[in-house]
Amino acid sequence: MPTMVNMKEKIICDTNIWYGFASGELDFADYSSVNLVCTKVTIDELASSENILDTDKVFLVQRASKIIFSFASEIILESPVHWLIRIGNPDFSIDLSPTKSNLEKLRTFSNLDKEAIDQISRIPELRKKIQNYDKVLDPSFDFINSMSPIVNSNIKNTVGKKQHRKKDTSGGIKKLIQMMIDRNIPNSKIDWTNYPWEKIVLFVKTWDLFFKELELSGMKGESNDWYDLFNMVYVNDNEKYWTLEKKWNRLINSDIETKKFQFKMN
Repeated sequence: MPTMVNMKEKIICDTNIWYGFASGELDFADYSSVNLVCTKVTIDELASSENILDTDKVFLVQRASKIIFSFASEIILESPVHWLIRIGNPDFSIDLSPTKSNLEKLRTFSNLDKEAIDQISRIPELRKKIQNYDKVLDPSFDFINSMSPIVNSNIKNTVGKKQHRKKDTSGGIKKLIQMMIDRNIPNSKIDWTNYPWEKIVLFVKTWDLFFKELELSGMKGESNDWYDLFNMVYVNDNEKYWTLEKKWNRLINSDIETKKFQFKMN
């Protein structure tokens, strides 16, 4: 007897989607017709959330974790950077054991009773680890922020803001991605001349749109912005992305190349 093919649409979810289910804002029964996918970005965000240190909000993190283990059709274990590398070099070897270990710790956390959960926020080592988590990533964010005025310089003196928003500067984003990988993982062995950029259109184009916002508004990217943005890496050319964040929905919906990837609520 032939195997039935799962034809459900695949939706990559932002972390706030899982929080939405945990808070009751969203009902999983309303979305049983699609495959909701959790990513390593979400797993890391939950595991390092400062909500864990709050005696009330910690239960929201626990419920979000439990929902992921109960209802996510898939949990992607590769980091965004490793995902980008594997797109260009499928044979690149990745040690997923640390991520699997962290995933099991989160699974254990999701099943703890109330008394055990109450004790978590009082663990000094955990508090210190969570409070310092983003600091490890600060150099990466500083590098990306420093590139913002360089990628497209002299806007006001050239085409002007209105025309600049319409200009396709995604080529600069692709160069930045290549630079980021080559600097941090020089043994990736990617043939950049044949890199399948069509597999990460949402990521590249949304980063392009976001950089324009940084350049034209003068705002700086924050750590959470980069988590959100890099979570879009996992969206292939035939999948969709789901977020409750108005900023990202506005940017994604503003461009003809990205709006087709936007998953809209029922």
